[in-house]
Amino acid sequence: MKRIIKILLPLILLILTVAGVEWFVGWQTIVRGFNDLPGQYLWAAMVLMVFSYVLRTWRIEVSLTIKGRFSELFKLSLTHNILNIMMPMRTGEASFPIFMKAQFNVPMLTASLHLIMFRLLDLLCLLCIGGVLLLWRDFPLVSLAICGLFVVVIRYSELLKLLALRLLRSAHQPILVKIRDTLEQLPTTGKTYFTIALLTLCSWLSKLTAFVLIVLGISGLSFHTALLGIVGADLSSVLPIHGVAGSGTFEAAFILAAEINGINNLQSSFPQLLEASVQLHVFLLGSAASIYAMSLLFATLMPLLKPSSEAAGKK
Repeated sequence: MKRIIKILLPLILLILTVAGVEWFVGWQTIVRGFNDLPGQYLWAAMVLMVFSYVLRTWRIEVSLTIKGRFSELFKLSLTHNILNIMMPMRTGEASFPIFMKAQFNVPMLTASLHLIMFRLLDLLCLLCIGGVLLLWRDFPLVSLAICGLFVVVIRYSELLKLLALRLLRSAHQPILVKIRDTLEQLPTTGKTYFTIALLTLCSWLSKLTAFVLIVLGISGLSFHTALLGIVGADLSSVLPIHGVAGSGTFEAAFILAAEINGINNLQSSFPQLLEASVQLHVFLLGSAASIYAMSLLFATLMPLLKPSSEAAGKK
């Protein structure tokens, strides 16, 4: 029964989302919005998305100390990203430790713990950005305090690991002992960890900037409302339940976060917010798929280009 629910619920969310968009906005309106989007906005957003994925790959390289194989890591990161976006119920996350074991011989437990650390840092960055955005106009000092709290949490992340190790100290089960030993090696302090945290923050700023360009280029939303909606939509990625390709939960989180900004008339603003959230979602899916396809094409062409470059070198 649980398996049936896990299959049916995402499909139901997808069907309801498609039908709801057609009812309230119309898919022709969604497509028309992209036709009116200035080309420079789209290209700039795509470049920022690629840069964000490069930073995420760099984060994996630094965290797991893998040298000289960036292109392979980049392809792995994009594959994991597209699976995580498209597959329901967060099942795509499982691909990361599987791929790391198969391609880089990294133990699955080690890769899983690093992935958990990445996700916690992702959540921390989004909460910090969202909190600052929500409060900076009316409570600027509180926004500064949130930034300070973010720095403090990053600075003392080691305490969280030490607490987990203390809880596991008396464990004798083989799996718990293995988790404890692996957790001890997780970088949570020093130059490596701060580099990982900085790459995480820069990656999110790049991605959010790309999203802002898309939303402002298509919709009539204000900068503050658009950014709050975007942060809310990205926070939906941590939910354990969502539709196929995030359908339903992405749009709902965008609308709810934008409503926090103080739009009083929900009935009149709902179609506009729904339209903007769907267009952003379409861009997210389209950019992830196209960047992944380009990486596959590049990986295919590289072996063909090497012989010609080597021949030129001999001459």
